[in-house]
Formats: sequence, C-alpha cells, structure tokens
Amino acid sequence: MTLSLRSSRYVICTSVITFALMCLPVEVTLGEEIERTKREFMELVVQDIDRENSHRESEMEKQKEEGKGEALFVQLPTLIPFIDFDYWYIDRDLRWDPPKGSSLPSVRVPKGFVSDLASVPSLLWGKYPPIGRYAYAAVVHDYLYWTQTTTQDVADEILAIGMRDAGTDEATINRFKFAVRSVGGIAWANNSKAKARGEKRILSVFPADKLMSWAIYSKKPGVFKK
Repeated sequence: MTLSLRSSRYVICTSVITFALMCLPVEVTLGEEIERTKREFMELVVQDIDRENSHRESEMEKQKEEGKGEALFVQLPTLIPFIDFDYWYIDRDLRWDPPKGSSLPSVRVPKGFVSDLASVPSLLWGKYPPIGRYAYAAVVHDYLYWTQTTTQDVADEILAIGMRDAGTDEATINRFKFAVRSVGGIAWANNSKAKARGEKRILSVFPADKLMSWAIYSKKPGVFKK
C-alpha cells in the first residue's frame, strides 16, 4: 500500500509498497518517463479503470451463474485523484469477499476513503503505474492498515489474495509480500499514532474544486467523517 509534500507518517506508510516495487525489474528509460506527462498518465488511468470495471462486472455475473465461491471484489468504485495525483478517494464503497470456506473476513472500504494507491516514483510509471491490477487490493490493504480492525498478518494476507483475485502476476505479488513482511510494522505503528493524534482518512464531503490538493483539503474542517 512514496510521496512528495507529505507528512512523515505517509512517507513511512507508503514506503512499504515503494520498496517492493523498487526491487522489480523496470523496463522504462528516463527519456520515456519524461515524455509521459501527468495528464497523459491520468488518461491511461481512466481507461484502465473503465476496462477493469467492465471486466469485473462480467466476471461477477459469470461466477454467479456458475455458482463459484472464489475471492472477489464485489463492488468497484471510481478512484478520483486530488490535483497532484498523489492521493485518491473512492466515490462509493469497495467490497471484497474472501474465498468460500476461508476464515478471512469480508472487507467493506467506505465511500470517501483516501488512499495513495501504492504510489511509486514517477520513473516507474511506465511499467508499474499506481492504477495497476493491484490498485483495488492496495486500497483494501491501506484501509485495513488504517483501521486496524484485523491483525497486520491478516491484512497482508488479504492484500496477496486480493492482488491474485485482480489478476496480478505471482512475481509482483511475492515482491509486495516481501515488502510488507519486512517493513509493514512501521506503517502499522505510525498509523496507530496518527489516529491517536486525531488524523482522519474518510471524507464525508468531496472537494467541489477539481484542482484541490490533498495537502490543502486534508486540513479543512468538517470534511471528514467523525
């Protein structure tokens, strides 16, 4: 589940996923990265969301007809970015159900939850964009690390299963598992401290200004659920 202009808490929390991605082979040159503007990147993001939502809807119908009990993202929200494209919020609930017979809990991430979507350094956008096959699994993982309604180990297991559910390749899943197993405890502890300080991550009011940054909006009164 690495950022610019963020508090130290968010830097530490998101360094978990960044560390994993930095261990992966990158097939993108600096020149290619420079040519891709953030606006172009976001156009690709929107296309990816539309394709993934369409695929998920078809898959849910197919599993329903076949009576299968596989792990599944039951609801897929739209991921809406703040202007700096570093933090995103979901416009409706995101629900993930575990495989049939599993002891893992179902997870409902509420509308308005804010996540950085496993953000990575811009040099890696060409190969591992924040909106990858693991995006929704990253949102669920971020939420569990924030609420801490499960153990850390359960949250990490759900991340791996969620990534597999979303069609992520096993090599990438293993890198993520290694990262959260190595340094996830730091993110977990810092989230606990942040909540104790009164920080919040679930919006009750979405920004009307599409040019709003998270750094500014997160400091506004009355925009978070109590």
